[in-house]
Amino acid sequence: MLEQKELEKTVRLARIGLNETEIKLFGLQLTEIVDYFANLKSLNLKDVEPTSHVVKITCPRRRDEKIECSDDVLTKMPWVKFGQFFVPIILDALSE
Repeated sequence: MLEQKELEKTVRLARIGLNETEIKLFGLQLTEIVDYFANLKSLNLKDVEPTSHVVKITCPRRRDEKIECSDDVLTKMPWVKFGQFFVPIILDALSE
């Protein structure tokens, strides 16, 4: 069983937002999940090739190429300056 401090830290890092009673209630379940992952460490995966998908697939890719937009498209867009599209900055808001 995970200790109380470990459970509280896990809840805080995961931003789950559980109170003390809920941490105790779900502590056993969280412990079982952590124990399951510990069991996975014991598997012999020496000859198993790493994959990103369960089935072997190839992702079609296209070259990243600059294409010219017609003036008609540019006139319909709300944020255009100097012939380029401008979008609102959202990454700064996420870091707050």
